[in-house]
Amino acid sequence: MAVSELPSEVQATVSAATDRGVTVIPAADVAQLGAEAGLTDEESDELAEIYRESQLSSLRVAFVGLILISLLSILFSRGIPAESMVRRRTDTDEVPLRD
Repeated sequence: MAVSELPSEVQATVSAATDRGVTVIPAADVAQLGAEAGLTDEESDELAEIYRESQLSSLRVAFVGLILISLLSILFSRGIPAESMVRRRTDTDEVPLRD
């Protein structure tokens, strides 16, 4: 988790606004959105940097998870037979109809 030097009231506002999830926005737009919300230029830039770092960190975690899942699935799929074991029906397998 990124450590922020933003004022506590700004942190509280961000936390309250993101309680139920967030919309993913381009990192380039974060500074502008911060300025529109009343943050100073320095605070907006810091918020944008934290957002960028968080996105990259989340992507790294997701990729590592996908790699682990892929490797585990390869490991567990080694025992899958190459040929299908299907019993073919022959004429002697037919069941007589009852009258």
